[in-house]
Amino acid sequence: MGTFFYSFIAMGAFFSVIGAALPMMRKEYMLNYQISGMLMSALAIGYLIAGATVNLIAGYLGKKRTYLIFSTFLLIGLGMMMITSNQKLLLLAASIAGLSRGCIDTFGNQAVSVAAEGNDMPINFLQACYSMGTCIAPLITMACGASWRIAFSIVMGFAVIA
Repeated sequence: MGTFFYSFIAMGAFFSVIGAALPMMRKEYMLNYQISGMLMSALAIGYLIAGATVNLIAGYLGKKRTYLIFSTFLLIGLGMMMITSNQKLLLLAASIAGLSRGCIDTFGNQAVSVAAEGNDMPINFLQACYSMGTCIAPLITMACGASWRIAFSIVMGFAVIA
């Protein structure tokens, strides 16, 4: 269970660091507001796709393998965002990163719900862990100053640990 609680902190940090770094990305990559908004939508689309399909995929690959594969999508997505300013690739990267969150969210909620055996405290704590991550991300971004890539790297480090 500790892995899922920690993973939710990492996912909260991941999802929020993108929003916190977006103004700096916009400036550096010369993105307009439309593309910036589409980046956030692409994250949500990836999340939606993973949430709808991850259990089907796990039926073929197994939950552990699926979880590990989808967890690497966060690293791939953030890595792509750090190295390319191509708008189409940025949207693809955001979608790929969103897939990771959808998988971790789905499997985490399932595992904690089963283990909780009707007790709502572990499920509430799991959601609070996500909120902890969302509170940490802007602080990380502020501490990194204008270097949003360092903030991304720190969050990627969280994901590797998870």
